[in-house]
Amino acid sequence: KIRVVNRGFKNSLDGKPDVATGKAKLTDEPGKLKVSFFWFFYGDYYILELEENYQWVLIGSSSDKYLWILSRTPQLEESIKSNILEKARGRGYDVSKLIWVKQKEQ
Repeated sequence: KIRVVNRGFKNSLDGKPDVATGKAKLTDEPGKLKVSFFWFFYGDYYILELEENYQWVLIGSSSDKYLWILSRTPQLEESIKSNILEKARGRGYDVSKLIWVKQKEQ
């Protein structure tokens, strides 16, 4: 099993991170995990695209219902963000449904 820690900000103005710790199980397919944050309920967690230096990753599920962009930095350069969104569109995701969390200016 793999420990999964998702850290982010729901309300970037208060400066307090929200942390969710879960566990992941490997599957027989590389880049595909089953992740649980709530007891024994596991969901798909598929690595769709990964930047070669691990600066960002595009995560999806077995359907086009769930999609996340995880980044090591609060902001992505517009060209990188556009590239990631294009990759997601190419995989059948409706990127207009993404929710963009406001980040503190650096």
